[in-house]
Amino acid sequence: MSNLLILFIVIPFLSGLLSTVGQRYLKHVLIITILLMASNFYLLFNYLQTGNQLILFIGGWHPPLGIALFADKLIAIILLNFGIIFTIITFFYISSKNFNTYNYTLILFWWGTTNASILSIDLFNIYVTIELATLISIIMISSNKTKESLNASFKYLIIMTVASLLFIMGAIFFYFVGGNLYLLKPIQDPQKYIFPYTLLIISIIIKSGLTPFHFWLPEAHATAPSFASGILSGIMVKIPIIALFKVVYYSGLFLQNTSYLFLIFGSLSVLYGGWIASKQEKVKNLLASSTISNIGYIFLFFSFSQNEKFIFILISYILSHSLVKSALFLMFDNMKHLTISEINSTHFSKLSLITLLVASLILIGLPPSLIFWGKFYGLKLALEVKHMIILLTILFGTVLSLVYSMKLFQLPFKGVEVKNGYTSYSKIDIFPFILTLVALSMVVLLPILGNAR
Repeated sequence: MSNLLILFIVIPFLSGLLSTVGQRYLKHVLIITILLMASNFYLLFNYLQTGNQLILFIGGWHPPLGIALFADKLIAIILLNFGIIFTIITFFYISSKNFNTYNYTLILFWWGTTNASILSIDLFNIYVTIELATLISIIMISSNKTKESLNASFKYLIIMTVASLLFIMGAIFFYFVGGNLYLLKPIQDPQKYIFPYTLLIISIIIKSGLTPFHFWLPEAHATAPSFASGILSGIMVKIPIIALFKVVYYSGLFLQNTSYLFLIFGSLSVLYGGWIASKQEKVKNLLASSTISNIGYIFLFFSFSQNEKFIFILISYILSHSLVKSALFLMFDNMKHLTISEINSTHFSKLSLITLLVASLILIGLPPSLIFWGKFYGLKLALEVKHMIILLTILFGTVLSLVYSMKLFQLPFKGVEVKNGYTSYSKIDIFPFILTLVALSMVVLLPILGNAR
């Protein structure tokens, strides 16, 4: 049964390779790919529902020499969530006017490397898979071949190289201290790991675009094609954080004297990201800047990693934000070059209007979304432990998210009478709508996430 895990990596790669043969059967191959992945997920959740875990040592080799893949319910839910995003974005791209086989192949390879990173449970292979996904990101950011996108991709390359060096140094010192990179092996003496743990945290701060290392993120996400922006903001910035989650949750490594890093960088990102998002004049820049704030919340929640509600708060925010941010980037694809003042009701169909309204409310954190529940329990815990910095950060951050979300919220109503209403329905409008609907329906996971620890 454990061999099932490798299929989550192999199937997208095989599908990507088959796409290079020709476009004639492209949609047929994609449908078969989705059906195979859906079957895999069914088998995986069916096996995990009794509380089981799956571990696969590829070739029988154990870390650090071998590759270890692992899945439990939490990993499976994240894998499914990202799989839905990749599926919808792939169909969106096939239906777009700018389709080309090269980018389509890279999207499927991106999916495969993302799955490999989520399933990896040793630090070295997490590092390798993150780097592979980063390489694809660089190609995608520069794919528009404009001066802005090439500059953004070069800047992204430089900053990711620095972060990668810190990550691999952290992994090397992690091995020197404990003699192992396998994260399912409990840490016996956490204080010995303070140096490698700090290196890993700083690397992840940079890779995730937290303030003050955020300068590459708005430019990279805004200049990339919209389908790539959806993956960058929805998934890529969260992969390093999921790696940190594995270190903290599965190996039990948490050092109280490094918790200030979560507090400082998380709070700065929430507030500064929200502020610069509210000042943006272009939609894609606004969405990209707001990602800094949203990632700040996720990082801030690591301050609660010793609390039983930590998993609920963290995973809830990751799942909901990844879906709704991807949906918004797709929805504004035909308005990517316009300023906010130039957009009015004629740029929206009635379906995209619904998508925008629901997605904006989810992004603010209104009930019943998982973002609401993540913030709610974050506020509750901050009150219980009398942590005023976290409490005020969440409150002021929510006010800022309301400010920049309202800039989006009002767009479909501008000139609705003067401009003769809304535009006609386009078939690509359905894709961001589906992602938003899934984000809203994720509330059904509350009982599962609430019992996780």
